[in-house]
Amino acid sequence: MDEFINDVYSQTHSKLVTLLSENTPNILPMVGDIEGAVSSLTPHLPNDGLGTHETIEHLMKNIVPALNASSLSPNYYGFVTGGTTPAACIADQIVSIYDQNVQVHLPKETIATAVEDRALKMLLELLELDPTRWTGRTFTTGATASNVLGLACARDHVVQNFLQRKGVSSISVANSGLIAACLEAGIRKIQILTAMPHSSLGKASSIAGLGRTAIEVLPLSDDQPWRLNLQKLEEKLKTPGTASIVAISCGEVNTGRFSTESIEELGHIRALCDIYHAWIHIDGDVTQQVFQNSNAAYLTSATTTSSDNIRSPLNIGIENSRRFRALPVYATLTAYGRRSYQKMLARQIRFARAVADYILKHPAFELLPQLLESHEDKIRHTYIIVLFCAKDDALNRELVQMINATGKIYVSGTTWGGKPASRIAASNWRVDEERDFSIVRNVLEEVLGMWRETRSGSG
Repeated sequence: MDEFINDVYSQTHSKLVTLLSENTPNILPMVGDIEGAVSSLTPHLPNDGLGTHETIEHLMKNIVPALNASSLSPNYYGFVTGGTTPAACIADQIVSIYDQNVQVHLPKETIATAVEDRALKMLLELLELDPTRWTGRTFTTGATASNVLGLACARDHVVQNFLQRKGVSSISVANSGLIAACLEAGIRKIQILTAMPHSSLGKASSIAGLGRTAIEVLPLSDDQPWRLNLQKLEEKLKTPGTASIVAISCGEVNTGRFSTESIEELGHIRALCDIYHAWIHIDGDVTQQVFQNSNAAYLTSATTTSSDNIRSPLNIGIENSRRFRALPVYATLTAYGRRSYQKMLARQIRFARAVADYILKHPAFELLPQLLESHEDKIRHTYIIVLFCAKDDALNRELVQMINATGKIYVSGTTWGGKPASRIAASNWRVDEERDFSIVRNVLEEVLGMWRETRSGSG
């Protein structure tokens, strides 16, 4: 049986590595492949299964061709899907085989939590953040879970500030609940102050019991809606009986631009939050107070901190049990190191700036947002996201669909200034600025040619 399982894993691994090493010709699957895959799905739970080999054949033959190549292709510019590096791919297979339940730090039983701790510290090193200051670190499933975790910490922190100033130490949100704690603290409202937040912030605010209407967007201007208006921010922070959470966007999803223009602005916001007892959504560590597990008998070791100062993940995050998602992160950082990741980001930025420069110079397209900036400043403010539109409104309404229909690149559609816009987000580790810029340019010229041909034919 072990030999059979090893054989199956070996075959599957070989096929997946082959897929990973090849450039997938089409980013989106053919319609026929999707229709065929849907019709091939097992209609009901079988009494007797197909068996492992047959099921793997079914997956590889029917299911895999109907998946999009968002991770495999450097020319997928839709959602921020960075792609699985070879080292991470192998590590993820190990995760599936060993199926570690990463919840309690058990240093004599598994290395899983030690690997997670090391992977998180390596991420801080990559981002040049001080691990002694950024102690509230854990892995989540993505933006929504991260915002839920952050807002839960923020909610408890700002309410606790009110309680402490009233001299109340016997009540907390974590123990008494949000309503009871707010009543005791004299809080009438909790507000989340931000500018062009990620869409998941509203969902997270709802889950955290604050409500979507707690979010107040304070744009600097119509031209720069992603920037936080510091004057309005201070006015809101002064609101009596109101606890405040400030959510700062470090890279708005449409433009990639920041809520602040300088480190001085960020420092000013930090000072305002200190003065008015507010929380900045990107800082702090009160996680254990919020997420401390109630400690079932079989999780008693979770209440202790070991000599290596590694805390049990179930006490500092949302989940009690979860996948060993730290191993692929550890593997890819170990395999490629700081310099490779720096070079990867530099390639992505050079590619995005080349596309932005092309768009700026093209008579048929327009780079967004439209600001009174020099050509050089527009390029300088481009990082990995390029937002643009067609100057012809009729073409602009069809642009995203026409681009994606080529199968050569994939862009996401959005809106800007009340009009449709196309968004290129370069995040795949395979990006090559010269090759991929040439592909994007050729696709846009192809789409423009098809549009002109259609228009001349209809005229």
